Amino acid sequence: MKAVLKLSLAVLVQASLMGIPSNAQDPSMPSMPMPAQKPAEHQAMKMEIAKPAYPRMKRAQESAHGDLVTLEQMEKLAEDKNPTLRQAESEIRASRSRQKQEVNKDSSFSNPL
Repeated sequence: MKAVLKLSLAVLVQASLMGIPSNAQDPSMPSMPMPAQKPAEHQAMKMEIAKPAYPRMKRAQESAHGDLVTLEQMEKLAEDKNPTLRQAESEIRASRSRQKQEVNKDSSFSNPL
């Protein structure tokens, strides 16, 4: 099957290189007259304006006993409780202290920190 496809492709390529027109692309086909084309008419689309649809609250949110938590409150909570952020802050403080010690190394005064 593949050999037949390759052979037919090779014949088409060779025919196109030799200048032999194929029937499908020949504009002067007497047996198939082309219908006259009308200019395209443009009609304005009538669409309804999309109304915003907010997601419904689930049962746990609808029957909440306290206030709902805002995004800002959750960000503050994550900032306060995240051990990775605390670790990064301590590494920054240690790095700044080492930098101060290097600067004061040449001076006669030692760094009290």
